[in-house]
Amino acid sequence: MFHTEHMHDFFCANNITDPTSYNDLVSGSTSCKRTTDHSAYWMPQLKINGTVQKPTRAGLYYQCLRPFTANQCSNVKPFPKGFRMVTGEPVISVTCCGTAT
Repeated sequence: MFHTEHMHDFFCANNITDPTSYNDLVSGSTSCKRTTDHSAYWMPQLKINGTVQKPTRAGLYYQCLRPFTANQCSNVKPFPKGFRMVTGEPVISVTCCGTAT
């Protein structure tokens, strides 16, 4: 396995720091079309031949599907104030076209 570090592009919340609190997010500005969206979205930075490709837009949505019922879907609530989630693997191997990237 190869240890691959990578950068992230952040969007919407314009004041991401380490650390960032809930109050920091909601009191700062946003780049989202929905001006009430102060979420901190991020994605791995894409490079082509070593050149960073800056994303011009992104689409995010949640869809409630089976096995959930319509009643269950209508009861979906936003994450609570202060909710934090971290996912992923600190060490990951991705193979493309016979080479590790």
